Amino acid sequence: MKLITLHKRNAYIQYKHTICSWAAIFVLLATILTVILPFYFSFYLFNDIWSQYKIVYEHPDVKFQYKYMFVAEYGASSADNENSHDSTITACSSYEYLNELFEDFSECSMIKFWEKDSDFDHRTDHMALQLTFKPPQGYALNNFNLFLEFYAKLSRQCHLQIPAALLFQQMQVPSNFRTGEIFIESHLELVQRTGFHCPFFLRQIKSHFYHTIIPENSTNLRDYEMVAIRRKLKNNPAYISVDQSAIVTHWNRIPSSDIVLNIDLHIDEMGSRYHTSFWQRLGQIWIYYLSIFLVCAYVMEKLKSYIFSRQMIRAWEIIPWKKLY
Repeated sequence: MKLITLHKRNAYIQYKHTICSWAAIFVLLATILTVILPFYFSFYLFNDIWSQYKIVYEHPDVKFQYKYMFVAEYGASSADNENSHDSTITACSSYEYLNELFEDFSECSMIKFWEKDSDFDHRTDHMALQLTFKPPQGYALNNFNLFLEFYAKLSRQCHLQIPAALLFQQMQVPSNFRTGEIFIESHLELVQRTGFHCPFFLRQIKSHFYHTIIPENSTNLRDYEMVAIRRKLKNNPAYISVDQSAIVTHWNRIPSSDIVLNIDLHIDEMGSRYHTSFWQRLGQIWIYYLSIFLVCAYVMEKLKSYIFSRQMIRAWEIIPWKKLY
């Protein structure tokens, strides 16, 4: 009668040697390669698969620094032909040097500022500035420059203090605007040139910013020019400023002796880009690492069996033996 296989059991052959032997060194190296190779394949060779940046949406903590600079330029009013070729300015600021330099042109009578936290998260959602100034008799407002400096901080990933400023350069007004109200509404936005670096375990690298927009007590008039201020802001990896594409302006001519400038700024959540750290990438690749590890472990076991079974590396071969009855 023909016999059929009903059950089988593998017989494990053991290969033994001392700890200080070529066989032990080979097994140690094979084990290390089994762990390291999957990591190399998944992390370096397939580096383009992993996200290099992480987008984090956060409501920044923005505060007014009470540092400002305002310069209004006037031309002759069409109703007054005596000053048809004349121009003059109104200037006021929080900087002592400018105030001394433009002492004869300082006609700003009132500056008000408000902050509002509408959702009670201890972060400002809305800022309002009102600046009242008196135009000289017989002149109409042509344009104005306004600079406000803020304190802005991001803290979701790590604590980063971002340079922040409002810049209105050569803001034009309707022709022959002598007195009335000017309303400007916009949002603050994060302008980012490169991803932020946050420190993590084994690497203490953090993004660096240049916070001195206008040096304190500077006597160099070029430091107060809008072009120089904008250049300093753009030299940073990122800065917060007014969204120029979302500016809404409204002019209201009213009989008065003053011009009232009203600025409304909305502060919403901003998407900031961070470089992913080594540990964040490691969290992304563990599934791929595990898959490659299982393949490497299988291949390495086959390789060790092939080498030891053919005595390419000598070791004591222990074969289990059981007598069958």
